[in-house]
Order: sequence, then structure tokens, then C-alpha cells
Amino acid sequence: MKRLIDHIHTLLENCQALILHTIYVQVRALNDTQRIFIQNLRKARRKADLTQATVAEKCSLSTYYVTEIETGRRFPSIDTLQKLCEALDIRPYMLFLSEEDSFRFLDTVRDELYLGRLKQSIDEVFEKYH
Repeated sequence: MKRLIDHIHTLLENCQALILHTIYVQVRALNDTQRIFIQNLRKARRKADLTQATVAEKCSLSTYYVTEIETGRRFPSIDTLQKLCEALDIRPYMLFLSEEDSFRFLDTVRDELYLGRLKQSIDEVFEKYH
């Protein structure tokens, strides 16, 4: 019995190694935009604390199809992309920003907000003393 259990354990380890290798090969074959999209989609789903099945249900898709998208085997149409974004409560562009682009975008938004508040303060002072 112990020998059977050891054999099953070894088989499971080999399966796990094969799955990880397959994922690595698939991800490696993707271009940068596809990789960024997949990573951001997964992050957004996890941040929303949703399972693939829940996202699929919200989008009227099969769980299998959502899994295929998240593993890079399939890519969504524009309509499906919109449904995914609505289910995850994000804007479509967010799925295509690399971390570096996200930080630059946030810096730009922060700077624009700061300049907007500064302009508003100057306008208020000007109106008060004019």
C-alpha cells in the first residue's frame, strides 16, 4: 500500500511539473502586450475577490473560456473585453498598462490634480483680492 501511495505521489509531482512547464512555455510564447493583459486581468479578478466562475457568470461566458483567456490560449473580442471590465469594475485601458506605465500614469494624474488644485487656489486668491 505504501508503495502505491509513493507511486501516486510521484505521479502527482510529475503532473505538477508538466503543468508548470506547459504554462511557462505558453507564457514565454506570448508577446508583451498579451502577457501584460493576462497579468492585469488576473490581478483585477483577484483584487475584486472573484473566482473565474463568478466572472464567467457575470459575463455570460463559460468558466472554461475565462480560464482560456487567463492562460493566454484565447483572447477576448472587444465585446467580451467590455463585459470582463464591467464584471471587474475597471476601465479597459487598465488591462493593457504595464506596471511601469501604471506608475507613470499615476504620476501624471497626481501632477494634474496638484496643478488643478494650485490653479483653483490661485483663482480663489485672485478673486478675493481683485
